[in-house]
This record gives sequence, C-alpha cells and structure tokens, in this order.
Amino acid sequence: MMKTMRFVMATLVVCFGLTINAYADSFYVKPHLQNVAPDGVTIIWQTHEKGPAEVEYGVEGSFDGKATVSADEEIRRVRITGLKPDTSYSYRVRAGEEEYVNSFKTSPGANNDREVTFIIFGDTRRWDERVQETDFINEILRWNPEFFVINGDLVGNGHQYELWPQHFKRFSALNGKFMIATARGNHEGSMLNDTDNDWFGKYHEMPGGSEPYAAFDWGNVHVVLLSWEQTMLNHVKDTAQWLDQHLSGVSSRYTFVTQHFPVYCTGYAGPTDNRKEPGESMAYIRRILDKHHVTAHMAGHTHIYERHYPLRENKRDDRNGVHYLVNGGDIGGNYPDWWTAVSDDKATMAKPTYTVYQCK
Repeated sequence: MMKTMRFVMATLVVCFGLTINAYADSFYVKPHLQNVAPDGVTIIWQTHEKGPAEVEYGVEGSFDGKATVSADEEIRRVRITGLKPDTSYSYRVRAGEEEYVNSFKTSPGANNDREVTFIIFGDTRRWDERVQETDFINEILRWNPEFFVINGDLVGNGHQYELWPQHFKRFSALNGKFMIATARGNHEGSMLNDTDNDWFGKYHEMPGGSEPYAAFDWGNVHVVLLSWEQTMLNHVKDTAQWLDQHLSGVSSRYTFVTQHFPVYCTGYAGPTDNRKEPGESMAYIRRILDKHHVTAHMAGHTHIYERHYPLRENKRDDRNGVHYLVNGGDIGGNYPDWWTAVSDDKATMAKPTYTVYQCK
C-alpha cells in the first residue's frame, strides 16, 4: 500500500490580535488533556480548594456521565474510561465559583486507516510574548490537527513551581481541547532526583501512563516519546534496546520517535559548535531507527529549524532513509552540513516554528 506523508514547515509572521484571558482564582491551572486513547482520556487541573472533585461529560453537547476524584491534593487527575473511538465529547469541571467547559475527541482505533494530521513544535520556554505576537494558536489550528507533540523544554526550570502556570496559560487555547504529548526535555528536570519538585511529572500523564518511555497509536500513526535522561550516554544503549523491542511489535503505517536531543544537528554558533551532532553520540538509537524503518525522528534542544535528507546507515538514502527533524527554532543561525535539506534563513530566525505531518 502506498504511503503518503507531507512535511510542512511553517514560520510565523509577526501580527497582533490574539487575546488570552487571565486565570480566575479558582483554577490555578485550568483543565488540560493527557493520555488520550480510543476509549479514554485523563483531565488534569489544579485548584487551591481541596476536597472531592468531579468531571461531567458526555457525547458532544451532553453531560450525562460523571467521573470523580476524592484526593485532597491540589493537582486533580481524573481518568474517564468507557468512551467510543474517534468520537467528540463535551466535559465540564467546576472549581469554586468557576466553571470550565470544553470538548475533546478520542483517538481513532489503531486499525483506522484514515488520514491523520498532527503538529510538532518545541523549546517553548521563551515564547511568552511570541505566542500572542505571532497569533501562534490560530496559525497552527488552521491545519486542523488532531493532536500536538512537543519535544521538551516547556519551562526554564521544571522543578520551579511558579513557572508552570504560565506555560499552561500560554497554550490554554489548545491543551483543554487537544492532547499535547511531550517528551521530557532537560529543562523539565530529572524524574529521578528531587522527585518532590518534579512538576512535569505531576502535571502530565504520559500516553500509556509510563515514563521514561511512552508510546501511543493514533489511527495509522504510532508515536514514541523518550525522556532526555534516557538518551544520555550512560543510558542510551539501554534505551536503544528498549526501543528495538518496542518497535518489533509495531505495525502502524507511520512511526515517529520523539526525544529532546537530536541525532543529527548542525548547531548554531559555528561549524565547530558543541551542539553539532553528526549522528555519532546517538548511534545506538540511529541504528534502531534504521532497522525498523521509522518514518521520522523529531527533536529540539538546539534552537534552530532543520530538516534533513532521508538518512540510512549514516548516508543519504532518499528511498529508504529516516527523516530527521530539529524543531527547536527561536534563535536560528545554523551552519548546514551534508545532511541538511531545509534550515533557518534570515526570514525565519528568531521566530517560532512548527512542523505539520499529514499522514494518509
């Protein structure tokens, strides 16, 4: 069967007019979606008011279902189950005098072969004003994506509690309606050390409920998320072994692997920049991507936009190669190498970038 996938790299022009309302006191962090599946979804929010909480939900336009949580923690996490695949639902959450209403759509089953569109971006920790200035939300919604992937670095210091409300506010027009699946970046901090302050872990639920490795299906698309800690030199071999075993059981038409650190990258400070990656430090992972004919590898960390020629066995292979993407753009200034197909230029430097994947 023919596989058709389009890459769309988009850079935003500066414009004005997007308004993001300030949070009411009842919700410290408004409800956002995590771990969307064909039969369920997790809704997470934070309020300073303790006590039982509930989510009312139903097929779009109704609220005849109810899911409750009795925990006294301020961060509430409700899992709704028993839903139908590829179906729109409404939901409602109350906190004090404030009511939050939104809707979501469950993912299609793994055997559903319809077209799937999703968007990836990353390294958003410095986008405070740029989301408004570039009308980022409306710009990306025009592609009608079904979910989003972020390759990490949501905030400057993930163990600093005060930074997280601004992140969720920044993307509040997206995260209450769509799943944003995130591969933990180094700025999110460790999931192994100082766990009391692991706010990324507290505010998120990885697809399948696991970390440092997570994965999900969305129709004909399979996405794998790897935590940054597991791609460091002292763990990368074990991660490659896990990835090899995992991908052996995947039969989706399109397979994407996302992590924070890139496999290939030209860097942005010069041809000898220490951010330059010629495919060697991640060679264990690169070989597994080749072995299983992964569609694309998506990363960030270095703040450039760079898409590479299809690569296999560390050589260009337009027929059988893996597509590599570095979507960390908000600085620019890279130095293209032999693997570089598309990169920043003077028109795109220092502007948020995103990539659209249309999988047919």
